Amino acid sequence: MSQRACIGLSSQAKWPACRDDFLAAYTSLLTDFAVDPKHIVFGGDSAGGGLVAMSALHARRQGLPNPRGLLMVSPWLDLTLSRTLLSPAMYTDYVVEFTRGNPEIVKQLLPPGLSPNSHLVSPVFDDLAGLPPQLVLAGTAEVLLPDSEEWEQKSRTAGNEVKLIREDRQMHM
Repeated sequence: MSQRACIGLSSQAKWPACRDDFLAAYTSLLTDFAVDPKHIVFGGDSAGGGLVAMSALHARRQGLPNPRGLLMVSPWLDLTLSRTLLSPAMYTDYVVEFTRGNPEIVKQLLPPGLSPNSHLVSPVFDDLAGLPPQLVLAGTAEVLLPDSEEWEQKSRTAGNEVKLIREDRQMHM
């Protein structure tokens, strides 16, 4: 696995480095260590929750078996920020200070020419059919709650088992 994968926002670690390293680790568990995918759960929070979703979708495209499930905590699933910026939590959630202080954050994460509305980096825009069971946790006072709600609706419509738990008055977890 590469050491460059997820180190800050350096130009050397742009997409798809994290996703590719994530899937290399998963493939290694399956092939090198013969771990049954039924004993593996992909899990992550915030940007890591988005990484879980995009990795599961890319694994499916590569024909890899699904893990047992997906656990996403306050996942960032829509890099366009279209619903995030309209969220009432823009006035209450501390994570807003991060984005306000760095409005170009999405551009820093992506290589030139890749748009934030691409399903490759905003998994909520992908075809969600065929994913394993999912548990999504989000706070009702966080800016990324719309991402979780849209994911739940689209994933359920795609035929997946998904449960969204909203923690009352919690900011970005």
